[in-house]
Amino acid sequence: MTKIIATVILCALYGLGDQNVVYYGATSNSLKVSFVDTNLSTSDKALILADLQLCLHSWGKTSKVRTMTDNKYVAYLDNAKLCPHYPPKIAFPENIVLDNVNEYALEVSKGLSDTYTNAFAFFVANSNIVVAAYQFVSFISSPEFVNIPHSDLPNYVLEKNTTATEVITEAEETIEELTHQTYYPPSLLGFIYLPNGPASSNLWVLVPCSSHVTGDFFEWSYFPAIWHDNRWKFGFGFWEDGESVKP
Repeated sequence: MTKIIATVILCALYGLGDQNVVYYGATSNSLKVSFVDTNLSTSDKALILADLQLCLHSWGKTSKVRTMTDNKYVAYLDNAKLCPHYPPKIAFPENIVLDNVNEYALEVSKGLSDTYTNAFAFFVANSNIVVAAYQFVSFISSPEFVNIPHSDLPNYVLEKNTTATEVITEAEETIEELTHQTYYPPSLLGFIYLPNGPASSNLWVLVPCSSHVTGDFFEWSYFPAIWHDNRWKFGFGFWEDGESVKP
């Protein structure tokens, strides 16, 4: 039942389209998907497809299929360098094969599908927390966030060695800084436990975001948020200078 709920949530965000198909590029070109693991259930495939589409919906607007000469792959999906939805050590699929009717298909390796099925177990145990992350991103992205009372900001921001009073004092500047970026719903692979934070075991989510640089060029990154006081909050100051999020 929880997997069904997860599928409904992801489909409601960006949909699945046709079975085993994702869409990429400025004109939403279709691309079939091929799973190396033939033992995946229909529901697992649906969840992976929905999550791949979530990643490609905005980040994949500049993606292009490029041919290549290889003994195994006929082409690859050329994406923006950083996938802001995935942790640094997980690569978004790019290799393209020919399927059984000689059409291009994006290959999902068994390693990646195994990573997804492990993540589904987390969702089953924490579906309310995952749903709350989508709600958090939706609100942070809305015009309502800009106009929240400054006294409410400690509900959305957690800063290392900083009191709630200090967060409120700096609220105007913080809100302005946060609204310089556009935020997107996280991947199911974006939920990770890290040693950094106020507790011994900290649950973080990588919130994908982009900044418009010029023309159709966007700079992509992620902004980590932490589950704290039974709600999601953007986390400031929990990494040393130059240290990235390490799953």
